Amino acid sequence: MGITGLIAGNQSAAVAAVRKIGSPGLSAPILRPDLDEQQYIDAFLSYGEFGKGRLGEDIARQGWGIFTDVTGRRLVISDAVFRDKADNLKIGEKERRRFVLLFAATIQNPDKIYETWYPNNRKDSLHRNYVAEWQVEVDGREINSLAVFEQGKDGWFGVTTFDPREKNYAELRARRRGQRIREVYSMY
Repeated sequence: MGITGLIAGNQSAAVAAVRKIGSPGLSAPILRPDLDEQQYIDAFLSYGEFGKGRLGEDIARQGWGIFTDVTGRRLVISDAVFRDKADNLKIGEKERRRFVLLFAATIQNPDKIYETWYPNNRKDSLHRNYVAEWQVEVDGREINSLAVFEQGKDGWFGVTTFDPREKNYAELRARRRGQRIREVYSMY
């Protein structure tokens, strides 16, 4: 399934509205606000590298596929990214849903990847955080934003975006865990 009919406004205007900081050639379209949950999920699963070649064919046929990230790590990509432990959809707040392709682009082209080892008496686990910095145009204002995806033993979780001007960077750095294994660009 393509995303052309789901993009807000005309495609060139939408693409210009979300740009990757430090990589002006990379962008992610903003989706229309009137889509149902499944349309946002389908757009995510068909965006960029997720919709190409064998991966795209696997996702279309069986609902999931294996994506190899920039470090060579293989990740399962499916609608499970948007499901809670009870298998309910959790696409997120209505206004944030429009930016779901920003999350797909963050996994495909992260600025940073952190790995954190969580020891546990029953089952140790390794978590990876994919982080990218974006410039988002909202109501005529350009806002610098961070997008973070976390992947762990139970799959994807901790998906978030926020305006870094609203966060205390000392607090953010204090909460950062793990070993940085890749960094392309950083504004903080």
